[in-house]
Amino acid sequence: KMNAQAGIAVREGGDPVVRHCTFRDGKESGILVCEHGRGMFEACDATGNAYAGIELREGGDPVVRGCTFADGKNAGIYVHENGRGTFEGCTVTGNARAGIEVVRPVTASANAEAEFAIGALLQMLR
Repeated sequence: KMNAQAGIAVREGGDPVVRHCTFRDGKESGILVCEHGRGMFEACDATGNAYAGIELREGGDPVVRGCTFADGKNAGIYVHENGRGTFEGCTVTGNARAGIEVVRPVTASANAEAEFAIGALLQMLR
């Protein structure tokens, strides 16, 4: 039976050690680490999930070793909204989007810079 949310969610300073586990075919990310959660994941498989194999956001900062993120409907590893993490010896393959997607936080100044750059590009194309 599928998980309705993440296969495992680590939040609010949680710091588990998770070894040799499988998180597959869930309706969201296989592994979610957020809200300053940490944790160590070793030799785990997150496959076929509807979102990322592992998603790190809001200060989530795990150590991930020897894990596989495969055949997901999104990115294998998705780091955004101030997520962090250390990955060693992982396999990322067959995901619908990027194997690893890292998005910097969006701020008002970043939006202004992007709008300026797009405006300048449009001016050059005219």
